[in-house]
Amino acid sequence: VQIRPYRSPWKIYILEDAETLNVQCQNALLKTLEEPPAYAIFFLLANGTENFLPTVLSRCIVMQIRQVEEGRIASFLQEKKGLPAAQAGLCARFSRGNIGRALLLSQDASFVETRDRTIRVLREIASLTADRITKEAKELVEAGAAADFREMASMWYRDILVYKSTGGRGDLIFEEELQYISSTAGSLPYRALEKIHAALQDAAKREKLSVNASLTMEMLLLEIRRVHRDASSADGASRR
Repeated sequence: VQIRPYRSPWKIYILEDAETLNVQCQNALLKTLEEPPAYAIFFLLANGTENFLPTVLSRCIVMQIRQVEEGRIASFLQEKKGLPAAQAGLCARFSRGNIGRALLLSQDASFVETRDRTIRVLREIASLTADRITKEAKELVEAGAAADFREMASMWYRDILVYKSTGGRGDLIFEEELQYISSTAGSLPYRALEKIHAALQDAAKREKLSVNASLTMEMLLLEIRRVHRDASSADGASRR
């Protein structure tokens, strides 16, 4: 930070996922934020302010960036990027209000393939054999789609939770899968959805720690399968 910029009057530092900084990291950063060089600007990108130390927040200007409406994103992709209406709508829906993400999805040739694969695997998860899970995990990792699968799986179970908690009145990302989502919302209790959410978070942490990617994905799929099967067994027992 103390080295002056060469070609610009400013040096800009962007810290992504800043809410994941632990106390020690935030205290180390605080020393720089308290007396920054006049040419330095820091952007701390985060999903919320709850995990920040009050001393760090007091030295920042908090800017809340609102999500862009899905319809506006779809219109932008059609008018400015020439996307067909169906593709623009799909990218807008999965962008979750982030126009930058929508642009990336519109340029990602594997996006639709990964989405379709995610739907297929999660619809069949309870009946998948261990060998099939190993195969799916390996292929997802080899295709470089592990992170996208996890994110789409989070959206999938988010839809199930939304349907379950609102009685079907919430907006769904996988709206074309309404029949399956409504059925699964009735069979998966809230506790089961919490376990799946925890498994997805744990898999993301393992990837950041450079744990074997195929093993991480296989463990995730096995855990999701176990939760589905346990819920099905409990439901069957209660009916008897």
